[in-house]
Amino acid sequence: MSQNSGLEPRLTNWGDVWRLRLGYGLETRATASESAEGAYRNRWRASWDSDPVVGCAPLAPRTLDRADAEVIELGVCALDLFHHCLLKAWFIRRIGAIGALNFARTAAAETRIFYRTTADAERECAARLLMAETLLGRVLLLPAVVRKERARAHVRMTLGLEIIISA
Repeated sequence: MSQNSGLEPRLTNWGDVWRLRLGYGLETRATASESAEGAYRNRWRASWDSDPVVGCAPLAPRTLDRADAEVIELGVCALDLFHHCLLKAWFIRRIGAIGALNFARTAAAETRIFYRTTADAERECAARLLMAETLLGRVLLLPAVVRKERARAHVRMTLGLEIIISA
């Protein structure tokens, strides 16, 4: 996979925590557990249970790491607007490749691109997501204090403030 394959589960956890906070809810597979009613209501149940690959084992509810999601959120907020919105669209809102790219471009005030094929959009989205994950990996290596100081410097530069106000 990519060099940031360790970030993928953390980003998925971050997306799950934020979907739960925003009221989108989690996917049913993430929180589903076996119901006793399914044993007698489902006539195909016996064939599914006998298949060792598809067998219907109860799914344990997944635990969410809210503290790690907060760390990832702080890192994502330190990214530039395009990559910030791309990660949010992909992992929280679960928008497809074309929609995620258009969402990020609109937020970053870039021109929208119309793709000839879906495969072109998926290739570009994969490349942009890899770039966003790489940038996020670098941001997460910095201590939180350094990220905060960089954000303050960026705000001062953007607003054109010459006077440094000590906090």
